[in-house]
Amino acid sequence: MEVACSTLCFTREPLVTALRLMAELEFSKVDLAIADGSPHVSTDALVASPTTVINELKLGPTMAVAAITLRTARTGEALDECVDAASHMAKQMATPVLVLEAAPTGTHVDDEIARLKRLVRVAARHGATVTITTRTGTLAEDPEMCVALCEHVEGLALTLDPSHFVCGPHQNKPYEEVFAYVQHTHLRDTGRRFDQLQVKVGAGEIEYGKIISSLCRFGYQGGLTVAMEDQLAPTDMDVMAEARKLRLLLESYLIQRDSSLFRAA
Repeated sequence: MEVACSTLCFTREPLVTALRLMAELEFSKVDLAIADGSPHVSTDALVASPTTVINELKLGPTMAVAAITLRTARTGEALDECVDAASHMAKQMATPVLVLEAAPTGTHVDDEIARLKRLVRVAARHGATVTITTRTGTLAEDPEMCVALCEHVEGLALTLDPSHFVCGPHQNKPYEEVFAYVQHTHLRDTGRRFDQLQVKVGAGEIEYGKIISSLCRFGYQGGLTVAMEDQLAPTDMDVMAEARKLRLLLESYLIQRDSSLFRAA
């Protein structure tokens, strides 16, 4: 496991500057967010020319790509086109993980299963794996539904964002069952109320050590992405300082885990 940083931490800066800030914080991997109207990489720019986007990334410091996170309101063929371009880009950047959002809460499950099957097929042409993020306001806000979707859609996996299980509508449900399907993670600290989706590291209730231990039990090989998004930050939050703090905390847990494995051997 390695710790990555999401470009969503620094959307107020140009992409090249955001990458340099991550390098200054000693991250070696980036979780690249592509979104409708994004100041970094928009879905329109992605579809127009994935190669141009790749070349723009090369203008910044050399960083491996841990995952591509896609946030778009596109549907139907327009979404297929976007996923195809993102998957092509993922292949070129040697990352197998594509992070999408599940359909909104209230969508008929059979319709979502059909949609996800189609998107998994599109991504598979480029060797990419579709994951859906555990996010409030989508079908994947419910741990049981996350598992059901993965069981019904061959090749589908999850990106675990535990914040939405902590402060969302299913916050009292255990979510141990989802770990078997997790291939990527997005992490920040979070309180119990939805207006506490992102709080300063140490002020919330995310149990990073427990999450890492649970992932390890299922042979998790993915990354741990610091996702302290600047658009979610309270006015008194220094996102750069919090991102550094969370990187150090996560790396300390990984060092403890490696030490335990060494002693056991």
